[in-house]
Amino acid sequence: MCLYTAQLYQASPENVFLIHDELDYSVGKVSIKNGGSANGHNGVKSAMNCLNSNVMKRLRFGIGRSTSCDVTSYVLSDFDGPEMPLVLNTVDYCVDLIVKRFEFVTIAEKLEREQKDDRTKG
Repeated sequence: MCLYTAQLYQASPENVFLIHDELDYSVGKVSIKNGGSANGHNGVKSAMNCLNSNVMKRLRFGIGRSTSCDVTSYVLSDFDGPEMPLVLNTVDYCVDLIVKRFEFVTIAEKLEREQKDDRTKG
């Protein structure tokens, strides 16, 4: 899916924003990482293999670790009822974060084009 989407939109790896679960973060914790290794995350490894690169930006979404079941069962399971308000608030926060990041990039690109146009006119 990652490669198909990147090809469909003609996105280079540095313009891909990968969102994935993170066992090492508690529920509600998020971070943005620029490039780097997959740290054993199979989904991230798959995306890196598809794109032949590790330079994509990544939003890591904390899901915590389970002490009661294996990793595969845990990451494929639903969140518990008491966690849902925090999960939903975190999703809202992440959407805002991503939108603001892309708005910033869009504004920065627009300013760069305008400056380039001004240089070629003058």
